Amino acid sequence: MVKNMNIDFDKLVHIFNTEGKESAVEFLSSTYGVEYATTIRLLRQNTNYRFNKSTRKYEELSNDNLDFMSMEQLCKVKDTEATKIVAYVPEKVYYKDPMDSLTLDLLQDRLLEIAKFIKISPSSKTINININRLRDSGYDIQLIN
Repeated sequence: MVKNMNIDFDKLVHIFNTEGKESAVEFLSSTYGVEYATTIRLLRQNTNYRFNKSTRKYEELSNDNLDFMSMEQLCKVKDTEATKIVAYVPEKVYYKDPMDSLTLDLLQDRLLEIAKFIKISPSSKTINININRLRDSGYDIQLIN
């Protein structure tokens, strides 16, 4: 690929818009000896010319139609043009009660301790209690009728 070419893009666009693509291809090959596709890629990258599909011609973008805003435009934004932020603030704020957290922790600890000794099988409706493990862990066993 040829770099740093001094192609007269204005003349190329004028030939393309007035005489057509074939004339532009001929102009490029005879004058610069480059391919049309390469030159069009350079045209898009290095100039403000863009192809208008409806008119089938290249047009130079005005500064108003550029993809990015200039620094002056960014700094001149009025307060009325700024996006308004709408936030929902609930009337009551619900905080986690520390007592509830403590109660849950204690219940979880007790259930884990019980799960070491007792197995419940809902499908067969049986409860298996390992009495030897309970006694070894220091628990007293009382049977209630």
